[in-house]
Amino acid sequence: MFSRRVGRYFVVFTGNITLAFQLIAWARSLLYRTTLLPPTINSEQRMKDEITSSPQRRNQTLGGAIHRRAESTAPGRSVSTVPGTNSQLLAVHPVLMTSDVQRSISFFVELGFTTAFLDDQDNPRYAGLRRDDVEIHIQWNELPDAGSGQDRPVYRFLVRDVDALYREFSARAERVLAAAQATPWHMPANTPWGTREFHVRDPSGNGLQFYQSPSPPNPSGA
Repeated sequence: MFSRRVGRYFVVFTGNITLAFQLIAWARSLLYRTTLLPPTINSEQRMKDEITSSPQRRNQTLGGAIHRRAESTAPGRSVSTVPGTNSQLLAVHPVLMTSDVQRSISFFVELGFTTAFLDDQDNPRYAGLRRDDVEIHIQWNELPDAGSGQDRPVYRFLVRDVDALYREFSARAERVLAAAQATPWHMPANTPWGTREFHVRDPSGNGLQFYQSPSPPNPSGA
């Protein structure tokens, strides 16, 4: 009688121990999946599950993903193509060639740029200029005359309000705009490809195109 009761208690005790170990193993597995696995794996799997659920849910999921992508690539945010690394691109600085660096510097100063650096204060052959979040570099190179029919590079500047920028240039650099009369968009106009822009050329013939992206469609239709 006594041995039978002890045996029953032993079975219950060992069963509770086994259940406790199973609960611990389940908790550790859950913790590993939620904290140690790369977050992109979980988020990508969730997106796949949501996309295949229903057409309405699919549209909501894709719209949210696009919105989050736009937020993640906004200025000032750190973006990386490889999770957990700092390999993101931060900026691009175009290099404009000219046969007269000092003349080009004076031209861009008229457009509101300021000198960031010079390789030589008296006779610069390489310089950097900044305006707002834009930085361009100027490098000396013996070029043919800009009017000789030679093709010159074109640089495009995305701006917030192209008409406001044109008014500013008109007030402070009228000579620059007058020299651009031969270009198709010498003053702000809507283009067939959906932007609004105007174009000028620097003294070396490099094309400078200032453009504004089309406004996103209004969901309300207003």
